[in-house]
Amino acid sequence: MVTAGDGCGNLEGLAARVLSRYPLHVLKISTVQAKGKKVVWRVRAREGHFCLKRLGKRMDSLLFSVGAQKYMQQKGAIVPAVLAGEDGEITVVGADAFVVYQWVEGRPVSFGTPESLRQAVRGLAAFHRHSKGYVPPRGARVSQKWDRWPQQYASILQRLRDWREAAGRESGAFAGAFREEAPFFIRRAEKVLAALGQSGYQRLARDPASHLVLCHQDYGEGNALLTPRGVYVLDLDNVSFDFPARDLRKLINKIAAAPGGWKVDRARQVLRYYNEEEPLSEEMEELVWLDLAFPHLFHDVAKNHFKKGKDESSLKLREAARVESAKSLGLLEGEDGNAGRTGSH
Repeated sequence: MVTAGDGCGNLEGLAARVLSRYPLHVLKISTVQAKGKKVVWRVRAREGHFCLKRLGKRMDSLLFSVGAQKYMQQKGAIVPAVLAGEDGEITVVGADAFVVYQWVEGRPVSFGTPESLRQAVRGLAAFHRHSKGYVPPRGARVSQKWDRWPQQYASILQRLRDWREAAGRESGAFAGAFREEAPFFIRRAEKVLAALGQSGYQRLARDPASHLVLCHQDYGEGNALLTPRGVYVLDLDNVSFDFPARDLRKLINKIAAAPGGWKVDRARQVLRYYNEEEPLSEEMEELVWLDLAFPHLFHDVAKNHFKKGKDESSLKLREAARVESAKSLGLLEGEDGNAGRTGSH
């Protein structure tokens, strides 16, 4: 089996064998990314330019994501078209699966530019709208997260409690910072979990059909391209059925939490741009704010140290704590920004 560690010649030879199963007259193959199992090639052919990917995913998961991309493209979503070969849209060589997409030329969106941000957010809203009604093909492993929000919150809360105990047995700056910061965010997580149980999430979960979309899960500057046609959304490999609030929380945390701390006006700006394209219900907007209040950013930095065993900076944990604690969103009664924090900054 050819791996990403092999030379570019071997990788491009593998790509040539895969592409021989497609209706293309290939002129040039270039390896543009080789990281682990995932490899991306740019293909120049008489028929145009294409993107060939080797995806380190199970076939049933690929059936779900590739099927979603085909469905959305047919619905008018601005996503790259999927090219069919002799074996359909997914070609298997040995133990590896490959997919060929239209190559898209454009420039990455910039969240720091108001008009570019507006186009990017409206592009995400249109992406969500065009994903509605998707029925996965037979044999696909359905990815869905909409029904597990309370369980996810409870799981993260328990991790924070466990890591607080672990930090008590460790020395070092990171463990010390976590010991100081964790009590505030454990209380915050408890409050948001309780608020979720009393929120519109319960109504959404009882009747999800009209609210569910395919969430991209990693929408950002690297996978949204500005083109004359509009914003192309790339890399749909990890799409999952969920409420649009998930993508919006992740996007807003990227935009409003950096640089320089939490900026609630930027969060409201993102929601305003989204609503221009695809208005959110009152329950859905409430869910966005609740999800923003939950300490995802603090948890994710801590996870690198406690779960993944990576060297992580205590300064990065302090910064995540500073941003999270500034989210006094008016949703959690009795909580007022930095009140109750024990960390020194």
